This record gives sequence, structure tokens and C-alpha cells, in this order.
Amino acid sequence: MFCAACGTPLVEFGRFCHNCGTAVASLPGMRSAIGGTMPPPIPMQSFPIPTIPPPPRIQPCIQCGGAGKVHRSSMPHSPGCIFCTSCPGCGGSGVIPGEACMCPKCNGAGKYHGSSMPHNNAGCIFCTDCETCQTKGWI
Repeated sequence: MFCAACGTPLVEFGRFCHNCGTAVASLPGMRSAIGGTMPPPIPMQSFPIPTIPPPPRIQPCIQCGGAGKVHRSSMPHSPGCIFCTSCPGCGGSGVIPGEACMCPKCNGAGKYHGSSMPHNNAGCIFCTDCETCQTKGWI
């Protein structure tokens, strides 16, 4: 098959001559420059695109580091510790919302030492619940 305008060999089912740009067929079914007709177009099928919601953005809990439990006792910590309790920051799940950030008042502890008395790290009786983050450690 050759272009009727310049005689260049045509690509099968091409719409234009790649040499001179002459339209081989202006519309499907009309006579082309090579003297034949183009086959009718194959109809495109449309399929619904499923919408999948994005996974929730989460991050490890600031207070428990993702463990779901915290040790807030003056007693020593050990594996299977009976003094560990469910983390108030994440409710024991170990995760918090991805957009959460550390509470500036308690630095993520959920409690702060607002006393002039010396601080005892674990189980300090002078530490009080943080009202800024409601003891969660994040806002």
C-alpha cells in the first residue's frame, strides 16, 4: 500500500503518511488515500476503577514507644512485669495518629514535675498529670 500523494509505502492502519503527512483516512469507514476503507474502530470498554481509601496515618506511641504498656512504678522492671500498666497515651494499642506531636509541657510523658521537691524518676509522688495533653503525651 502506497500514499496516493507521494507514493511512499504506508504503515498498515496508519492514519497519516509519515513522509508527506497526507491523511490516509479522515474518518473510519471513509475512502482513504490508498483507495480502500478503514475498519470501524473497536469500542473501548470502560471498567469502574475501584477506590481504595488510603491507610490511616499512624506512628508509634510517644509514651510507650509502641509497646502498649508503661512502667510507672518505683519497683524494678522485669520481663512480664506486674507493675507495667496499659499506656494512657495510646490506650494500650501502641500507636497514635500520624499527625500527633509531642506535648511541649510534659515532653511526651503525660506527667510533669511541677514541684520544687527533688524528682524521683520512676513513680515520683510530686509529678502531676499533664492537663495540656490529658496524660496522653501528645497533642
